Amino acid sequence: MDSKFNNSNVEALLKIAAGKLNMKPEVLRKQLEEGKFDEALKNMNQNDAAKFQKVIKNPSALKNMMSNSQAKDMYRKITGKDPE
Repeated sequence: MDSKFNNSNVEALLKIAAGKLNMKPEVLRKQLEEGKFDEALKNMNQNDAAKFQKVIKNPSALKNMMSNSQAKDMYRKITGKDPE
């Protein structure tokens, strides 16, 4: 794994994101691993939650977003897999 994006960096990122969503980091991690975002969406502001839902429900928008090389790299570093 890239030394710039190691496990401690992932944990720090989860802590920051969970803090902004008023969630526990372990809950956010579990939801991300399971592809379930219900609890996180409840804690997002309505505008951001609507944008997220729109992208998730639109396969072409999601594909377009994931075609970005930075998004692909982040996905690989977090999951250890290539995006499909």
